[in-house]
Amino acid sequence: MAKALADCDELTEGQRRLVAQFATSGNRVEIGVGAAGTGKSTALSIIRQLAESSGAPIYGTAVAAKAATGFETTTGIPSTTLTRLLGEARDQGGPPEGVILVVDEAGMVGTRQLAQVSDLVHQANGKMILIGDHHQLAELEAGGLFRALAARLPAVDLTENVRQQEPWERAALGELRQGSVTRALAMYKQRGRINMATSPIEAIRGAVAHWHKDVARLGDVSQVLLMAHQNRTVQALNKLAREALADTGSLLGPAATAPGREYRAGDRVVCLKNRPRLGVLNGDLATITTVDPDRQTLTIRLDRDQEVRNLPSWYLADGHLDYGYAITGHKAQGTTARIAHAVTTGSTVREWVYVAMSRGTDANVLHLVQPADLDDECTHLPHARPSGVQALTAELGRRGAQTAAIETLNSF
Repeated sequence: MAKALADCDELTEGQRRLVAQFATSGNRVEIGVGAAGTGKSTALSIIRQLAESSGAPIYGTAVAAKAATGFETTTGIPSTTLTRLLGEARDQGGPPEGVILVVDEAGMVGTRQLAQVSDLVHQANGKMILIGDHHQLAELEAGGLFRALAARLPAVDLTENVRQQEPWERAALGELRQGSVTRALAMYKQRGRINMATSPIEAIRGAVAHWHKDVARLGDVSQVLLMAHQNRTVQALNKLAREALADTGSLLGPAATAPGREYRAGDRVVCLKNRPRLGVLNGDLATITTVDPDRQTLTIRLDRDQEVRNLPSWYLADGHLDYGYAITGHKAQGTTARIAHAVTTGSTVREWVYVAMSRGTDANVLHLVQPADLDDECTHLPHARPSGVQALTAELGRRGAQTAAIETLNSF
């Protein structure tokens, strides 16, 4: 282990602690809590090297196929989805003896699935490594177990951000993660990273205008990301962003059509269906490189590996493709660009804003709506109209994280 760490002098102290703890503790369950951009994958790639040198089988898993594939790409650990892992365990009798199983983005794993995985590893006399961040987007199913375990077991915290370039932005993101919302938003506002609008459509148009200017400056549409909390806002962003590119001649050549969509070379798209035979996964972002109008097929270049894939006409006709200029926060988790623009036109939670404001390496900008005047019949008392930042500060005081049953029982 000492040699592996010595060969990686670029590691942060937190990454070194994580490697040392996971490699030498002898614990059957390890917890790694990593803030956004702290280099969890880098540290786990060293764990893989150590496991391979000792002959221990090591595998990875995650909720989504895209997350599992991304984890395998960045760490070298063979990975699959939790659903497939559990299915293969039923068919084949479980993982190999002494397995090391890494659960990536463990904060998004439901309690039942996490318990099933734990049982499998225990039966194989193996070691389970849970890596994630309960300050990011929460589980869709009943959850909270990762957060509860992190509070009860000897967890290693990674806090040194290595993604955002500006020191002040790393500090602001850290404040937001820890719940110091007032300080965090003040830092963003002071540097012009919060844009106010009087209506949702104005916020959407403003975000697209800033996005288009950044795309023109960088010369790469894949390096500027639009995000929104609600699907209808994502759809509006996609429509206006595509119109902006079309108006400046950035979309070229013939078109392929699908219900409600037209695709041309230069379009940004997102895949909505796992199709391993085609080499695409749900959530894959890509840019169209060529269109065959006769066959109504597309060639796309994926962001995750920069390789091309061919999409047949049926993939489009079945509605498995959509514009990918803007995506939801859940699809954005795990995605990195140079500049990110996040739009919130209604209620939101701290975890969503934290994920959204951690996607860009160079800059992250929040676009929000100024609340309307209070609509009541009181005319004799003055009402202070909260600013958009004040309203957002109050809103981000609440979290979207779930509470595990073990924590509820302990509160009685």
